[in-house]
Amino acid sequence: MEDELSDVELKSLIGTAGLAIGARYHYCVFAAAEGVPFLGLASGVYQQTKLQGLANLLDLDECFVPLDAEFASFGEVWPYVARVMSDRKRIAAALRERIPSLIERSAYGVNTAVEIIVGHGG
Repeated sequence: MEDELSDVELKSLIGTAGLAIGARYHYCVFAAAEGVPFLGLASGVYQQTKLQGLANLLDLDECFVPLDAEFASFGEVWPYVARVMSDRKRIAAALRERIPSLIERSAYGVNTAVEIIVGHGG
């Protein structure tokens, strides 16, 4: 792909996948929101912390590789990939069950922030 995609286009594309392996938080969030099993593999404490937090939030610890991608070998990472691939149906079902309440809670936070801003802005 040569063009930068919008968030809607990216989510639509990710939604067609059977598995998403990514090193960025929002990529994995988009996959989860689309019900696509994901595996977060990142380099550095900051990205690793975010991806581990997403997996923990969804109670899907297997969707995070607890190794730094910069230093991990293929042989070390592959068992995590194989596990998520073999559990894709269960993970997808868990995502379909858990994501709606997270979306609702996120909307509540946004709506509350808007109310605060509007209520204090006039």
